[in-house]
Amino acid sequence: RPEVPRFVYNSLPDEEKAIYDKILTGIYNYETEVDLGAEYPVETVLKTYKNVFFQEPEIFWFYATNEQFMSAQGTMSTVSLQYRYDEPEIEPMKQNLANSLAEIEKMFPENATDIDKVITIHDYIINRTVFSKDDVHSRDAYGPLVGGYSQCEGYAKAMTYALTYFGLENVRMTGTKYDGLSHAWNKVKVSGKWYNIDATWDEYYTEKSSKAIRYTFFL
Repeated sequence: RPEVPRFVYNSLPDEEKAIYDKILTGIYNYETEVDLGAEYPVETVLKTYKNVFFQEPEIFWFYATNEQFMSAQGTMSTVSLQYRYDEPEIEPMKQNLANSLAEIEKMFPENATDIDKVITIHDYIINRTVFSKDDVHSRDAYGPLVGGYSQCEGYAKAMTYALTYFGLENVRMTGTKYDGLSHAWNKVKVSGKWYNIDATWDEYYTEKSSKAIRYTFFL
C-alpha cells in the first residue's frame, strides 16, 4: 500500500510529535498508562491526545476521555489510556474491517482514478450504514464499515480509514453545524486540491422512506 502523507501529524512541532508517537505506540500495545519521558504542559498533552483520537481511525478500540486532563494541573508526564473493547476482541474485528476494504476494492472500476475511489468509498459507506447514536460502534470506523450503524463521528472515521488505506491524503474535521451542535466530516486531497466530503449528510431518505445517496456534500 502507498505511504500516505499524515497531514495533521506532519504539521505538529517536534515536541508534540514525540508525545503523539508515545501515545499511539501505547494504544497499539494496549497499555493502560504511557510514560511520556518528560513533563509537558497539560494543554499540550491534551491537544496531542485529541489529535491521535481524531486522526488515527485504525485504533478503533481506543476510548478517549477528558477526565484525567480536567483533574491535572500545570504539567503531566504520564497519560492513562482506556479502551472500548477487550484485547481478545480486536483481532477478529480487524479482520472484519479488512474484509470490508477488500469489498470496496472489488468495486473500483478498472484503472480507477482518485475520484473513482472516493466515490466508491463514499457510496459503500452510505449504502451499508444507518444513522444511529445508540450502537456500540457508532463512534468509530467499525460502525459504518462492518456494523452498519453510525453517527457522524463514525462516518468520518470510516471515510478516513478507507481513504488512507487506498492512498488518498485526508483529514478528519470536527466543528459545529448550522444549529450549533457538533459535527464531523472529512477533507480529501484530489489532484493536488483539498475538498470537503460529508458522507453523513449525503445519506438521505425519500418521501417514501427509502434511503438514497446524494452528492450535495461531495467534493
